[in-house]
Amino acid sequence: MDTDLVRGHILIVCTGNVCRSPYAERLLTSRLTLGGIKISSAGTAALVGADMDQRIRKRLIRARADASAFKARQLTSEMLQEADLVLCATRAHRSHVVRLSPRTVRRTFALAEFSDLARIMPSISNDPRDARYSEKSLVKEVAFEAARYRQNVKPRSVADSDIVDPYRRASAVVDRMADQIDALTRPLIELFGGLWDQS
Repeated sequence: MDTDLVRGHILIVCTGNVCRSPYAERLLTSRLTLGGIKISSAGTAALVGADMDQRIRKRLIRARADASAFKARQLTSEMLQEADLVLCATRAHRSHVVRLSPRTVRRTFALAEFSDLARIMPSISNDPRDARYSEKSLVKEVAFEAARYRQNVKPRSVADSDIVDPYRRASAVVDRMADQIDALTRPLIELFGGLWDQS
C-alpha cells in the first residue's frame, strides 16, 4: 500500500474541542487503515491550547487509540477550506460551519447523517485496482458522493441526530458520548476500508 499518497483530509468539529471531536479524531485515526488520510479536529468555541478531557483520554486508551499530545484548536475558515470532508457533532455545528465557510456546504455533514449515508455507499477497496483507492482527492470524492445519496436516507429524529455533549457532566454522559461515536463511526470506517476490531 502506498502510504505516502495524500488522499484527503477529514476535519471533525464540536464546541470546545476537548471531548467529542478529539475522541472521534483519535478513534478514526486508530481505525482507518487506508494510508494517506489526514484526520484533525477543531471547536466552534474551543478551549484553545487545552488538553482533551481526562475521561476522554481514558476511553481512548481503552480503545487502544493514541490519546497523547493533543491541544484544542479554534475552528477557522482556513481550516474548512483545506478540509475535504467536515464531520460535525451536531446539526448546529454543521450550520455554524456552513455560515463560516459557505463553500463547504456539499462536504459538511453531521456525523450521524454521514454515518447513515456511509451505510448505503460502496466501500473503498484496499485493492489498488479500485480507481478510488489511488485517487488523491479520495476523501473529497467520497464527500460529494455522499451528498448525492442524501435523498436516499430518511432523516433522523431530532433526538437521534446529535452527539451528546459530556463537558462538565457526569461520567455516564461521557460513556454515552463514546458509545454514540463508536457506533456512528463504524460505517465510516467500513466505508474507507478500515478495520473496526484491531484486537
